[in-house]
Amino acid sequence: MWVLSSAVQVLLNRIKAPVEYEDDVVSKALILLAEKKFTQRQKEVLLKIYEIGSYKSMTGLARKISKELGIPLSTAKWYLKEFRDMMLLRGGTAEEKGVKCSLTPAGIMIAKYLKKVM
Repeated sequence: MWVLSSAVQVLLNRIKAPVEYEDDVVSKALILLAEKKFTQRQKEVLLKIYEIGSYKSMTGLARKISKELGIPLSTAKWYLKEFRDMMLLRGGTAEEKGVKCSLTPAGIMIAKYLKKVM
């Protein structure tokens, strides 16, 4: 059982998680982290990945995001790498060669939340 400080509990209670995650502290914490720490652009990129779905390569996905959001390709690649490092996106590594680039379950959960509130 998790023991949370009262300050953390207050913050977790403030967010309106999708119904399917209401009682899941970890899910609420991930959503809170994204809400508080992601920039507006990061949120837009994550939502765009969610809209696109899976893509054959990280570079191809970066090109598509760059074009659709009007951001530099290098910036799109940087966002994708950051999301992959945060385990919100999979694909684009030597170990996952041939695996389509797509959001992980955590990335999907955050994107669904952001879609409802943005």
